[in-house]
Amino acid sequence: MLVFGHAGITLGAAVLLNGILIKRYSLRARENKMRQSFQPSSEIHSAQDYPSGSRLSWLTSLGNHIDTRLLLIGSLLPDVIDKPVGMFFFRDTFSSGRIFCHTLLFLLLITLAGFYLYRSYGKTWMLTLSFGTFTHLICDAMWLTPRTLLWPFVKGGANGKLSP
Repeated sequence: MLVFGHAGITLGAAVLLNGILIKRYSLRARENKMRQSFQPSSEIHSAQDYPSGSRLSWLTSLGNHIDTRLLLIGSLLPDVIDKPVGMFFFRDTFSSGRIFCHTLLFLLLITLAGFYLYRSYGKTWMLTLSFGTFTHLICDAMWLTPRTLLWPFVKGGANGKLSP
């Protein structure tokens, strides 16, 4: 599940999302082209000005927008960090390899860092990692273990029930 499950599902979700956005963009471009055709214009528009989903495959188009390698790294990032930490350093404390990077706090931190990099420098690489991490948490069904997902905001008792 680790490599093919997380990476494949993340890549599939990104391709579908990209395909939806391309289709929406191409529909808007066609509407704008129709509006502009009724108004006199000195500009000459070519077919390249209005990309459509039919010209490029969704996967090829995704590679034009983001670095898919970073997306795949982000989809594996929580396990790459948490599994060794849990096995070697906290073997007696934690019963699984889902520790710090399987939390909403970690996702929030890398997403906020990604938004900062995007707004300040126009860089999207951290947001790509963030999306990969988000899909990893979904694939791991982390909502079934809220003590881990909501750490450190919610603590669980010995009986496993949540308490604020």
